[in-house]
Amino acid sequence: MQGDAASSVVYEAYKAYRKGRFLEVLALLDSPALSSTRDPYSIILCAMACLQLNKFARVEELMSKAGSIAPQYPLYNQLKAFLYLKAAPDFESALLYYGELLAKIPSDRILVKSLARLRRVKNFEEFQRNARIDDFVALAKPNRKLFERFSSPKAIKISRKSPTLFEKNYFSKRVKRFIFIITSLIFIAVIAFFSLRGTRVQCSKAELAFHTRFDEIEQVTLDGSGFDLIERITKKKQPEYYYNSESLQEDFRASKQLIKSGRLNEALKKINKIIHSNANMSVRERASFLKRFIIAIEDRQWEEISYSEIMKNPHLYGGYSLQWKGKSANVKKRQTAIVFNLLVDYRATDQFTGMAEVYCEQCGETIKNGDMVVVKGLFMDVITAGTPYLKGREIEISK
Repeated sequence: MQGDAASSVVYEAYKAYRKGRFLEVLALLDSPALSSTRDPYSIILCAMACLQLNKFARVEELMSKAGSIAPQYPLYNQLKAFLYLKAAPDFESALLYYGELLAKIPSDRILVKSLARLRRVKNFEEFQRNARIDDFVALAKPNRKLFERFSSPKAIKISRKSPTLFEKNYFSKRVKRFIFIITSLIFIAVIAFFSLRGTRVQCSKAELAFHTRFDEIEQVTLDGSGFDLIERITKKKQPEYYYNSESLQEDFRASKQLIKSGRLNEALKKINKIIHSNANMSVRERASFLKRFIIAIEDRQWEEISYSEIMKNPHLYGGYSLQWKGKSANVKKRQTAIVFNLLVDYRATDQFTGMAEVYCEQCGETIKNGDMVVVKGLFMDVITAGTPYLKGREIEISK
């Protein structure tokens, strides 16, 4: 693959990684077209995406390849150190590993910072469990010069005695005019064909988008994990508890089926239960991926769920799409967004069910204090003083 094409593909993969679309990264990089690449950046980027998807065997293969190509490459050593940190048997081993690596590459500022952070650790087990790849691996934007350096050699020019079909003066003017007319007619016919089938093409694209999105989560599984899915003893008490791995797996599979059938709120209830349970860190990270997937979906159905029901177990409703009515208060404008308090189910002075804080960007309505409104948005969390926080998607002023 030539330098310009490679840099374009890798840059798209970088953007997909930053947006959390890890399967898209693999689709772009982990393919036969780039299997022969000697660019360490794309190999490490692919390995990082595989790590996010728990494809550990593939990570090992890619790291081995990167190490053989560019053993001094900063990203390779940062990721190698992070992987060791996550698997280190104890604090001393991790500290020694970083120290030995820095002795070989003293100029790597990220490794220096990581070692300094490690030295300040008081509870290594907690630090190890919560360590995030972005804090230990500095993935910058790809550099175009890098691809020119590692791209395939330029094609060798071969001299020819006879002219090619498209060289100057090969065809007579009459033949050239004939080819131009035929090409134009074919182009017009293609445009007309797709114009007539516009509706069918749009439907096909919509169906393809849905199946593509579901294929993305279908690959997130708990099968073959090779570890116990639940923690029998936890340092922090969780609001939900699983007594066996089978119940956890059942909820995880059910949530994916609910997503497939479009019952997103029901899926979120099971996903949130897993996130706030004694499931191990890896399982909770996969559940969090499903949650982020749902929250990113624009087309949601708005359910009228009572304020009291949400507040009984707010941890189960993160990401829920709901519809609340009430009166606006303390309206503040922030550039293109508005923030206000919603007095839910307002009936009269000092008579309402509860108060929520609403943030809405580009909702298209000019909200004033005292307006009766209908808010359609996502329940995100409970903030200060137990106030529910909504991310508004649509706001209507009641007439």
